[in-house]
Amino acid sequence: MLQYNVAQLLKSVIGATRIYQLDDEINLEGSPIRVSGEITFTRIDRGLLVTGVLDTYMDLDCVRCLREFSCPVSIRLEERFLPTVDVVHGFEVDNSEELDAFFIDEHHILDLSEVIREGAIMAIPMKPLCSGECRGFEYKTNTNLTE
Repeated sequence: MLQYNVAQLLKSVIGATRIYQLDDEINLEGSPIRVSGEITFTRIDRGLLVTGVLDTYMDLDCVRCLREFSCPVSIRLEERFLPTVDVVHGFEVDNSEELDAFFIDEHHILDLSEVIREGAIMAIPMKPLCSGECRGFEYKTNTNLTE
């Protein structure tokens, strides 16, 4: 479940936390990937801070031998979420100056889908290798040197 009702946490004192175990699928560039791990929601002055580490596997192409392989990836989360509606009075909250935060919808539902998707993209290695011993691909003879 990537959507959480955080109304009660928004009513809590600053520093209050909720910890959730996550095991779900997200859509990453047209392919589903399973993510799992622990996330913590912490009440901060104007909203919530979401932190955690999620683990997944992604099918990537090795930069040396060009073979597809399953690569373990850790997604680190640390993002602020601000409410769009005051949880007590129901008034709209002015967040027009907040450029680096995500938002909690008017029903106090916090959706982690976009944060996890962005984190997964950022966690992809720049030069993925199928193994440290991969010797690559010989273009002239069209052979994999690791085999």
